[in-house]
Amino acid sequence: MTGKHEPPARTSFWISVAVSTLKFGVLVAAVVVGVVVLVKAFEGPTTPAAPGPVVTDTETKAPKPKKSPKPVKEKEPKSPAPEQGVRIGVFNASTQDGLAAEWEAKLTDKGYVSQQLGSATQTSDTTTLYYRKASDQAAAEQLESSFFKGATIEALPNDLEVSVEGQTVKVDRGVQVAIVLGADQTK
Repeated sequence: MTGKHEPPARTSFWISVAVSTLKFGVLVAAVVVGVVVLVKAFEGPTTPAAPGPVVTDTETKAPKPKKSPKPVKEKEPKSPAPEQGVRIGVFNASTQDGLAAEWEAKLTDKGYVSQQLGSATQTSDTTTLYYRKASDQAAAEQLESSFFKGATIEALPNDLEVSVEGQTVKVDRGVQVAIVLGADQTK
């Protein structure tokens, strides 16, 4: 039947799809090979280094001395910053009126949070810092090193009583470090 247009056969469609796919695969492979060749070409010299003296087994070449690193100047240690938000109770165990309020103002200016203010039930010659939990001990040590050098640091006993507004009470549960100011802070 010449002169009539006939629809292409189903097999010729699948053959053209297969040929196109094969051509695309060959093209992708050629691009990949080209990229690999270019990368290898620009990797760097593969020739030996410039000619120089040949070192044999009987000769040894002394290594060049390396420059020693410049010494790093260490800054003088600053007094550590207070742990922001540490809740304190300040209690006067001296005979000087207003000592606890004075220290409370100093410490709150430095970032500590006043939780309780009052007087100790007994006078003391020395300052003692009581920490509530083991995790609060570092805060007590910080206070000692920054403000109360030589103060005693101890775990807060459950029965420590203080006087707050004329009432004898236990140290507030929110206090992390109780500061009992002794006569040594009046000097």
